Amino acid sequence: NLGNGTGEEMMQLANHIISEVKKNFGVTLEPEVIVM
Repeated sequence: NLGNGTGEEMMQLANHIISEVKKNFGVTLEPEVIVM
């Protein structure tokens, strides 16, 4: 449930997603893309 996550938790989640995507697809996403 992302509805009541804090900003810090959102950044940690975004960074996790970025690292997973980079590992799996070789693409580096910008955090802003995920948060929006």
